[in-house]
Amino acid sequence: MTRPEIWVSVTCTDRAGSLRALAIDLVEQAAQTGAALTLLINDNSTQRDARAGNRQLTDVLARSEAAAVAVVIEDAPHPGAGIASSRRQQRAQIRARLAQHPRPELVWMLDDDVRLGHVAWTGAWLEERPLHCHLAFLLQLAATHPTLDVLIGEVCGDAPIPVVGSIAGRLADLEASLHAMFGAPPDAPWCAPAIALERLGARDAYYDLSTVRAAGAWQREVLWLPRGGHMTTAQALAQMLAEVEHVPRGAAFSRPILAEAVRFGALTDRPPPRGANAVFFDVERCLQHAYPSLTIAGIETRRGDMIGTELLAGAGATVRGSGFSVLHRRPRTAPWPTRDALADSLVADTLGAWLARRLDPHVASAERAAFLRERLARLHEVARYVAEVSGRLRRLATEAPPWAPALDAMLAVVDWALTCVPGARDGRLPRELVETMRVVEERDDLATAARLADGAAT
Repeated sequence: MTRPEIWVSVTCTDRAGSLRALAIDLVEQAAQTGAALTLLINDNSTQRDARAGNRQLTDVLARSEAAAVAVVIEDAPHPGAGIASSRRQQRAQIRARLAQHPRPELVWMLDDDVRLGHVAWTGAWLEERPLHCHLAFLLQLAATHPTLDVLIGEVCGDAPIPVVGSIAGRLADLEASLHAMFGAPPDAPWCAPAIALERLGARDAYYDLSTVRAAGAWQREVLWLPRGGHMTTAQALAQMLAEVEHVPRGAAFSRPILAEAVRFGALTDRPPPRGANAVFFDVERCLQHAYPSLTIAGIETRRGDMIGTELLAGAGATVRGSGFSVLHRRPRTAPWPTRDALADSLVADTLGAWLARRLDPHVASAERAAFLRERLARLHEVARYVAEVSGRLRRLATEAPPWAPALDAMLAVVDWALTCVPGARDGRLPRELVETMRVVEERDDLATAARLADGAAT
């Protein structure tokens, strides 16, 4: 019996450990399904140790007993390039391999910091485990939906957004949870109220910068959700404080995206707005997919995946979304981002979102015109809130009960947020950052340039 051919395309950037974990998941699932797996790696790493670690992965898989696994690793021409540039390089790598090999059943584009697992709510606590075999699901989907060209999946766990897009909501949840925990007996059972799950299920609940909601995410706090089993208040507090140091790294903390098995196979006309999990059943569509971006004030815009998918659908491809998800887990050992890094990612994401709305025919002209103004207003709100909640958290630390663990990690995060979140120190977004983002206002020529970039259809 012929093995189904599956290609998985990944850009890795200084996260050799994450790439290794993903590769192990893929090899295990390929063995389960009897698939022949080819792992195509675009090494965008800037650190020598990371590049060496990625080469070790290639050697390990080459010597493994999994004879149906192949690894192709190539250095990115410009290490450290942005997301759109990396996606274009992945596409070029796929095109080159197609010139010499038969077409696979599917090409799956993934980020290097995902795993083939899920985070789900058991009814009493959060649990991390695979809810199905991803490769088996995709092969079955290909067989039952022969006209499907592209599936845009989701992620669960950590949110696939810039770190600065989640700080306010996490600090709000931290404050609310500390108040509740400090006021409860340490040996009392810690149970998340129903309203926490309800709020977690709201649209963009994890995203502070969303302009879809009238109220900011931080105005609807979510109390700490226990992980792994029943807990006392003291145990839940210790668990939360151990995780708080990862908030600056973009960890889900109090607001993980939950996987819902009932939504895995439910196809929708409008795919999710963010990348990290795209499956091409028609490989030609993978080669046609553009990843437009612009460099403004020296910063390359994000959201190229989102823009390109809209353009591909507009060109006639059958593009669908679903709740099919992978587990997004940001590395917990990475250094906390600097103030400049947060500002750059904020500009890249905001201007990328602006471009996406300019090029999306489903977005009303009034919404396009109002987006940048509304986003800047939301950013000012975030800055003010971070300034306010940081002061309250410092005062709250002085009220900790005797049985509480040390709060040093929490206070370090508060200091980092005040120093590095744009505008937090003054409670208002810096003027130069506002001017940088406003450079695109009324610039339809920039939107046109983005549409034409990377060979996108006009």
